[in-house]
Amino acid sequence: MAGEVVEVGAGVTDFNPGDRIFAMASVSGGATSAEYAVVEAQAAARAPSNLPLAECAAIPLAGLTALQSLRDLGHIAAGQRVLSVGAAGGVGHFAVQIAKSYGAHVTAVCSGRHEKMVRRLGADAIIDYTQRQDFRGERPYDLAFDLIVRAPLRDFFAAMAPAGVVVSALPSFSRVSAELLLPIVSRRRVRFSMVKARAADLDQLRALCEAGTLRPVIDETLSLSALAAAHIVSQKGHVAGKILITHSPA
Repeated sequence: MAGEVVEVGAGVTDFNPGDRIFAMASVSGGATSAEYAVVEAQAAARAPSNLPLAECAAIPLAGLTALQSLRDLGHIAAGQRVLSVGAAGGVGHFAVQIAKSYGAHVTAVCSGRHEKMVRRLGADAIIDYTQRQDFRGERPYDLAFDLIVRAPLRDFFAAMAPAGVVVSALPSFSRVSAELLLPIVSRRRVRFSMVKARAADLDQLRALCEAGTLRPVIDETLSLSALAAAHIVSQKGHVAGKILITHSPA
């Protein structure tokens, strides 16, 4: 979510009414598809100053997922070769930009109709999954970020370096088994994304935005009254970037 602070709790010292913030609300704290939302102070940060406030709402959940997956699980570093599967989607389009900010070479897997968009975000190479099924690149990948979780692990390992890491957005039986057993027989690793709301990480995303290195791609903007329609569009699975829900007071 993103919006202006209306009220702060007694123990909150970092924010004041009128501040522009973006945040990832906790599951227990309530939803954000509403005119007003409550978020924990440690899950919020000042919104990027160079973006419209509505666009800032597209960043926290997806941006944090991409950042924490690449940095904390994949240990991304300059010069690495990164494969991003689902690169045109909500998390994937942030992953491409964040990986580039770390100095990685990025190969993006997406449909051909999204190639221009993903290249504009910084992708060095494109694999059109409608034209080919394998992931092999010019050189082995050090890190694969799989947001689709359909291809078997063997397809990734065939294209990866001996110590490569596969970060998966969702668990599966084969991936959980690999996470447990691979350390016994291989230097390769499988990890799973588990996003956490962290103000410090939101600050990092804000800095990337204000430096012009990160920006959300907005596929469609719908009003709060069209929330059900927004879910239908999202569930079709071909959204480029993010769908925004806005509240426009009468």
